[in-house]
Amino acid sequence: MSTETRERRTRWAGPVLLFTFVVIPFVILVFSNTDGVTVSWAGFDWENVPLWLALMAAFVAGAIGTRVFSWVWKAWRRRRRRHEAEAEYLRAQAASADEG
Repeated sequence: MSTETRERRTRWAGPVLLFTFVVIPFVILVFSNTDGVTVSWAGFDWENVPLWLALMAAFVAGAIGTRVFSWVWKAWRRRRRRHEAEAEYLRAQAASADEG
């Protein structure tokens, strides 16, 4: 069995898992929270905002914040690894200069 055939067979798993664990609970959350609420943020007060809309905004803001934090974290780790490698290279160069 080739790898291409195996990949084609399992391509349905991702969308099914996404649908099962994200979309269905989100739809249930939306339909069970149709009341209006007051949202206060940064000095602004919004009255009669549908609760599902406030929850969806919080969900999207959390997803965006997670992605931004992930990018910053990866960049910081790459920079740290690069600096460590550079320091190790300089130590090795200094050690070889001392020997010679």
